Amino acid sequence: MGGRCKLKSPSDFFKKIEKIADDLEQMRETTLESLVEKKTNFSQTEQMLKSIFERLETADQTAQLVSNSKSLFHLLPDLIMPVDRAHVLDFFIGWRKANGHIPRKKEIEYFIGIFKYYYQICKKNFPQIKGIYYKKRREHDSSIPKIIDNAVCGYTARS
Repeated sequence: MGGRCKLKSPSDFFKKIEKIADDLEQMRETTLESLVEKKTNFSQTEQMLKSIFERLETADQTAQLVSNSKSLFHLLPDLIMPVDRAHVLDFFIGWRKANGHIPRKKEIEYFIGIFKYYYQICKKNFPQIKGIYYKKRREHDSSIPKIIDNAVCGYTARS
């Protein structure tokens, strides 16, 4: 994580995950694809993600957005996008313009906001994204959120 983030000790990290385990289990079948195809309720998913994110604290520092999102990406890879500073945060909220600082109280707002952007991108481009995922999948296209993440990172890398 860029050398700037110090994760909690393995035992503390595990305890934080245990506290949200029931909610994670409820979310296990929820995917960006199921949201786009309206098999899953978007507002219920959004509320559950807010609740999970608020209770999760994966790093030994004030800022949790990057470490929490990356942890949740590994736990719910078909639903959550990994948020990084250089590409995702800068693309969606102008992280560099904010002098690289996001107040803790704004992190959930940004997390949910970026989640909504990913949902909208997926919804608008679903046939193409689904085609990449199911037909042309490359090693690093491990999920639909990751395909969108790869596109954002690719776009920002050229800028």
